[in-house]
Amino acid sequence: HQLRGHGLAAELMKRAMDDARAEGVQVLPVCSYAVAFLRGTDAYDDVVAG
Repeated sequence: HQLRGHGLAAELMKRAMDDARAEGVQVLPVCSYAVAFLRGTDAYDDVVAG
């Protein structure tokens, strides 16, 4: 795939988490990518539910 390896999924996660923080909502990650992404950083601990 042409889009693989460009960091688009990580950028999407960052923007989604920033939006969630701005809106004051909690996120419950369920897809494997989101879970792995959020395990790799503590930057969004305040936004992750649970």
